[in-house]
Amino acid sequence: MQLHKVQYFLAVARHASVSEAARELHITQPAVSDAIKALENDLRVQLFRRVRQRVHLTEAGKYYADKMSAVVKNFLSINNEMLYIGTHKMTVRLGIPPMIGSFIFPTVFTGLENTCPDINLELKEGGSLGLLQEIDSESIDLAIVAASARFQHNKPSITYIKISSTELQYCVSPKHHFSEKKFINIKEIDGEHLLLFKEGYIQREIITTCFREAEIDPKVVLYTTQLFTIASFIRRNIGTSFLYADAVKLIEGIVPISLKPKIKLDLFLVWKTGRTHQRSMQSAVQSIVRLFPTAAGIYCESALAGPIRDSPPEEAPA
Repeated sequence: MQLHKVQYFLAVARHASVSEAARELHITQPAVSDAIKALENDLRVQLFRRVRQRVHLTEAGKYYADKMSAVVKNFLSINNEMLYIGTHKMTVRLGIPPMIGSFIFPTVFTGLENTCPDINLELKEGGSLGLLQEIDSESIDLAIVAASARFQHNKPSITYIKISSTELQYCVSPKHHFSEKKFINIKEIDGEHLLLFKEGYIQREIITTCFREAEIDPKVVLYTTQLFTIASFIRRNIGTSFLYADAVKLIEGIVPISLKPKIKLDLFLVWKTGRTHQRSMQSAVQSIVRLFPTAAGIYCESALAGPIRDSPPEEAPA
């Protein structure tokens, strides 16, 4: 069956007129009439009743019009998408917290540039908690978020793949009186000037919970989303903060101190379950996962269809 016959049929059905359908289609009336007759012969059913100058759908015609309208619309949509793919770069919106981005994003960016040159990566910075909400609302396509065992987020609508892990450390200036310490507990930090990330960032939630459990009112002098600002304040001994160990390695003039007990965090690549039917999403997920040995070890093609994790659901991120 040829698509143009169905399109001609749907035009006649909309207008209840062969002549008006012909005007819409910019073809002759006989061409429309011949296509309708050929379609009826193909289907072996009458689609229209002719009454004077108008045509009316039969019951079979109404059924066929209802079903084929969706089919043709879907066909044209897919066809246009494929044409776009062939001539344009596809955009993938990636969310990532700025501190995680400092040590992971260069690897992700370079990897995608090398393996998926047809993908245009659009970066959105934000906290892990906020980015998960944006994944769920489909405001972004992918995100890299942090989670700890105590701060969980189990959302069946989101798929998680663990790609790495890091440690949250207390960071001070080399001039700070704690700079020689290797380990520190939360109670020792009571009274210190603190710089914390704003709401929506998991490290803030973790630390404020630790202070609350220790019955300490933290002395926060600044809330920000800027890693550079925090690093600058620490170097100048204006304040102290809690940063990821992998990020601290890239910053000069800062002394990291492990918390006692240590606070470990896992890093997950996440996306809305079912969204990876798009070719660009499949390519991006597969390429990012291959960049991280931990993820590659637990990743399989079925992860594109549902919430595959390297740990039970209760270990999912916050």
